[in-house]
Amino acid sequence: MNCGRGAGAAWCSIDIILCAEATHAFDEPISITRFANEVARIFHPNGYLLWCDFCYMNGSGTSTYDLIENDDLIIEEKINITRNVLHALDIQRYIQPEEQEYFRLFAGFYGTQIYEDMSQRRSQY
Repeated sequence: MNCGRGAGAAWCSIDIILCAEATHAFDEPISITRFANEVARIFHPNGYLLWCDFCYMNGSGTSTYDLIENDDLIIEEKINITRNVLHALDIQRYIQPEEQEYFRLFAGFYGTQIYEDMSQRRSQY
């Protein structure tokens, strides 16, 4: 990563950006577009965005295609990791009793809507 100040404004140029489980929480499609534009703006030439999040198979919600609308980003490789995510969600975790329900819903444990959508192929990672 290179950072500096140009014309009084801070700037950075980055080789790799990791965005995990964040974009599905953006309120509006314009937020995805702004995110993608900012990623493209700060990348070094040939930079990489590793994006993993769930997206619905019926086209609702965030999609990899929302990230490439501006033509500055291209999909080089797309890997479905849903099976691995489901396996991780099935593993019992040690969480304080008062926090269990919050974590269960957020993480998409068995029995939640997130888990059900992935297992029924309505969404994928």
